[in-house]
Amino acid sequence: MLDTATSVAYINKCGGTHSLALNQVVLEMVKWCEERQLTVQAFHVPGKDNYLANDHSRFRTDSSDWRLNVFAKLQEIWPANVDLFASSWNRQLENFVSWKHQPESMAIDAFSLNWGQLTGYLFPPFCLKACCLSKIRSDEVEVTLVTPLWPTQAWFPLVVELACDYPRLIPWSELLTGPQSNTHPLLEQQTFRLIAWRLSWSDMRRWKFQQTCAINCSTGIELARTGLTNQLGGHGIACVANGHLIPYLHL
Repeated sequence: MLDTATSVAYINKCGGTHSLALNQVVLEMVKWCEERQLTVQAFHVPGKDNYLANDHSRFRTDSSDWRLNVFAKLQEIWPANVDLFASSWNRQLENFVSWKHQPESMAIDAFSLNWGQLTGYLFPPFCLKACCLSKIRSDEVEVTLVTPLWPTQAWFPLVVELACDYPRLIPWSELLTGPQSNTHPLLEQQTFRLIAWRLSWSDMRRWKFQQTCAINCSTGIELARTGLTNQLGGHGIACVANGHLIPYLHL
């Protein structure tokens, strides 16, 4: 089975006249089969269906191609049905959207889709965070987004503003894996953390969450202090939204 019609024709006709090189290859194949009393017939398979042959040839990675190791825990808290920023090797869900063509991807370029029709999980390259936040508002959706814990970034206050549930701090020891099972270079700095957010365009959803935070923080339960330590405690303050303290929780 081949995905090129030319190869199929040369094999089934035992040669051809347009390509000397291809004709030579086929004659060698025919001779090999005759010596062993074998019969060969070629069938055409469309390239998009030729997964086994094309998977490795189309496999490309870049500096933003990583897999989050604790996705299953996030899925239990905030179920999703589409991985909007993935490739064939690091997809977390059966349905995924790739940046360029990938075998089995449901679509190409997440920004070309209407997210309002999906329940999305987003772990995009760090440089696309602001674009994702704009898309969440324009498509009026509720999604799960994973970001670095970088409060000084320009997009960070926008993430906080859209939060509709307690953000989950991801364990440092279980962050990212590369395509060759390598670790992310930023993990060499043990201060690097990732945090998962549930974000919503709905003002009502966000308002209810902020009111819940105000009640919990006023009791002092979520803000209980412990002694000074190098490790982050079980609870703490992640950020402030509209005057309300937003505690983070460990995943």
